[in-house]
Amino acid sequence: MIKTHIPLPVILITGFLGSGKTTLLRRIAETRSDLRMVFLVNELAGRDVDAGRLRDSGPDTVSVVGGSIFCECKAADFLRMMREEVMPAHQILPLDALVIETSGIADPSAIGTLIEKAGYGDALQVRSIVTVLTPKSFRKLHGKLPVMKAQLRAADTLLLNKCDLASPEQINDCRETVQALCPHARVVETSFCQDLPDLNLPRTVPLPHEPFGKCSALRFQAETLTPPDFANEDELLAWCGDAHRVKGTARVGGTLMQIDLTPEGIRVTSDECGMTNVKRQPQLVRIASLDTHHSSFVTRQSSLVTRHSSFLLACDVFRDELQALALPLPPVRWLEMGLHDRPDELRRRLQAEVDALDAEPGDDPVLLLYGLCGGGLDGITARRRPLILPRAHDCIALLLGSNERHQQIQKACAGTYFYSRGWIRERRVPGPDRADWLRELYAEKFDDEMIGELIEADREAFAPYEQALFIRTPAAEEGESYCKRCAAHLGWRFTAEEADTRWLEDFFSGLWDEKRFVTLAPGQSLCASGNAEIFA
Repeated sequence: MIKTHIPLPVILITGFLGSGKTTLLRRIAETRSDLRMVFLVNELAGRDVDAGRLRDSGPDTVSVVGGSIFCECKAADFLRMMREEVMPAHQILPLDALVIETSGIADPSAIGTLIEKAGYGDALQVRSIVTVLTPKSFRKLHGKLPVMKAQLRAADTLLLNKCDLASPEQINDCRETVQALCPHARVVETSFCQDLPDLNLPRTVPLPHEPFGKCSALRFQAETLTPPDFANEDELLAWCGDAHRVKGTARVGGTLMQIDLTPEGIRVTSDECGMTNVKRQPQLVRIASLDTHHSSFVTRQSSLVTRHSSFLLACDVFRDELQALALPLPPVRWLEMGLHDRPDELRRRLQAEVDALDAEPGDDPVLLLYGLCGGGLDGITARRRPLILPRAHDCIALLLGSNERHQQIQKACAGTYFYSRGWIRERRVPGPDRADWLRELYAEKFDDEMIGELIEADREAFAPYEQALFIRTPAAEEGESYCKRCAAHLGWRFTAEEADTRWLEDFFSGLWDEKRFVTLAPGQSLCASGNAEIFA
């Protein structure tokens, strides 16, 4: 429990993607420079694009990235930011306001729950919840996006922004609709968030106290990309595809430009900072609905993956599969297969590779092609670069396409041992060559008698198995016939399953949805979740 004598006033800014929330924050900073304020910006993407721009303009700004602060996965980051930065600053010298800008896809209905669970019920006082919306696109988006209704219901101030882009009919329609939905809220029409009303008035209606949501249920995906160079704006628009929001910088016609795509259209303006630093790397955040993410964008993304991530750290068991799939890979560092049998060594080796990559130029993500792997990834920590990896039990689940499919096969026959082209390569799998492999492995450590006992113990360890299942991948080739030999040697049944490589393909295409992939921001550590999410 944080104990302060003076409650910290909170102004919560919400609204759908591109409605003008960051413009509102800048306007507040400009018009109320007499106040001591902290701005907290919540980004769905893994980079704080808006927070960085806002920070450059003056106000103290902190950020929570990679999801909504009202979802289970990011609430803890918000609370840590409050505990470590905001509340200590307020205790030293009381702040006049904490201004929070939520992610555009955030449902603020859990604001009351968030404050109470943190123990800040007496320390924070939500004065106003402002929802920013745009009349021109309101009718088109309102019926399709349930999150907009939640943002409206939570508000006590509705800011109808970008009225200069809307017709009188669109403005009137928007005003009448929101007044009917939110009769308790005041409605203000504006352009560029000018002529703001007083937002620091006491809230007169109770805070909503809905449960936390899950980012995976939001059906949106944010990607931070290094875009190609565009010849003109038409080429840029074609690349943006069906995105709800694109923001950041890109080179258009050879010049570094600021890109701002919203439902109202696209603005391409000169990037003054970029003009003075021509070597600055372009970067765009693209936010799209998972339900409308079409294959043509996936194809475009595949050509960018080597620039989208800096390095790949991968188990050598995948080498054949990735080569056969001809996926666009960044520079890769292979670690020998089998390290999951020695999880402490796997953890040490991986962390050393991650730390070494921080010495390389750039700050793009590092991809880890690993799963739980015997607990070998517990404690892996992102340093300067984000780390991205699949929420997979192991390599078998990745080759089959999902943890669920892996579990279904095991449920149908608990005594199933899985074979793949990568595992067969070293002849270490149960079969006619395993004893020779073990004998060579142990030769320098034990005498012949001990080696014989170890091989016998190993043979007994496979006694519960009764089925050899081969995963047919594009790299299979002669692997299936060898798996049949192994089954015959052991007296097991043989069966085969076709691989599903879409999980791997999406991993290397940058399609990192929250349900199937985990992103560690710098400073975060990985641990097993003990549930279907695999990692926390």
